[in-house]
Amino acid sequence: ITRGDKSYSIRIWGADTPEIRQICKDAGSNIVACGQQARDVAVRLIGGKPLSCEIKALDKHYNRVVGKCTTAAGKDLGKELVRMGYAYPEEHSDDYIDDQAYAEDHKLGLWAGKEFMNPKDWRNACMAGPRGQNRPEYCRALNKK
Repeated sequence: ITRGDKSYSIRIWGADTPEIRQICKDAGSNIVACGQQARDVAVRLIGGKPLSCEIKALDKHYNRVVGKCTTAAGKDLGKELVRMGYAYPEEHSDDYIDDQAYAEDHKLGLWAGKEFMNPKDWRNACMAGPRGQNRPEYCRALNKK
């Protein structure tokens, strides 16, 4: 996010998307880059146009702000990502619980696949967990070329 001559990293309030290197398995058990898919969906929703963001908190761990953002089309970005199945509602908020149920019931986004992990659980297993060869396969797949 850019405001004036300053740029800010922002985390979307209420929506926990897969990490960029996170993988999932589709209905055919093929490995897919679901973190990259979620990012691409967010980019499409934003459409290269300005966002309006209400700052809700500071995320000091990652040195970024947390904001509830609205697209130029007037859509709540976090709600749309959850409803399309590319994010989980965050634990601190009940705002998007019905949207997750809709995505799950209609097998949208992450819910269309065979296997995926809640982004919080993936971070705990893959970013804070064991390093190197002791990591589970789902933590190493996107690092292989």
